[in-house]
Amino acid sequence: METATRPKTPFEIVGAIACVVFANLAAIGQYPVLGTGAFLCLTIMSIFMKAWNILPVSLLFCLLNTYWIVAPTILKNLPALPFLIPFLITIGLLFLFKYPESSVVWLKKGNIDLPSIILVTLTGITSTAALIIWGFWTNNLGVGLNMGKAFLAYPLWSVLALAIPTFALVNAFAEEVVYRGILQEALGNTFSMPSVVFLLQGSAFAAVHFSSGFPNGVVGYAMVLIYGLMLGFLRWRTKGILAPYVAHVIADLCIGYFLILYLVNSGQMLH
Repeated sequence: METATRPKTPFEIVGAIACVVFANLAAIGQYPVLGTGAFLCLTIMSIFMKAWNILPVSLLFCLLNTYWIVAPTILKNLPALPFLIPFLITIGLLFLFKYPESSVVWLKKGNIDLPSIILVTLTGITSTAALIIWGFWTNNLGVGLNMGKAFLAYPLWSVLALAIPTFALVNAFAEEVVYRGILQEALGNTFSMPSVVFLLQGSAFAAVHFSSGFPNGVVGYAMVLIYGLMLGFLRWRTKGILAPYVAHVIADLCIGYFLILYLVNSGQMLH
């Protein structure tokens, strides 16, 4: 995340905040039509105002909300695809129309030193502990439980050895390129205070988990917000996507194994 040196226009500042506000409203209220309309307006205005910093975010979130309107139910219930497909379309459109700056400038490994490895490890441990505690506490495991039930017909060993690691690797990538990638890059180029950037991207990340994520609800929102702050800090400190991605993979592995073991213990999945 690099902070641009040129002064920001009022539209860029307001537009960046509006993107986060609309992302929260659309996700928490489950109003994808509202989100599509709002982000479409922001996209058109970004092109008209030549606010190229805002364009990737508004376009991406417009497609994210559109996906929930037009995609078949089976695709909506699959992990990663609701993020990955709109992301790929966004990148394709930006390159097609010769977006004036690199669309994937944030997509780099970053500087992984010993303190970064320690921070990733601590983030993974604390997030795993928090997710396990929440999983035993809640009576609503969210949409992840439906994902787990999709594996009921497969041998348990294949689910534990192949399906869950694949889910963690792909889902973490899909969410990181959206929130610590395109969104955080745009916010970092708009606001000079990293703490503001962490908070804004973290709130958008938390909002998408509010209705049916793991974790979900008000408590889940608070948990994911804190987690998003941690991932945002890792992205900022290392100046790359690898550190938050690895920490995210650890958390998603925990979620996947927790859900499968829950189904096993409840008798819904055979050993």
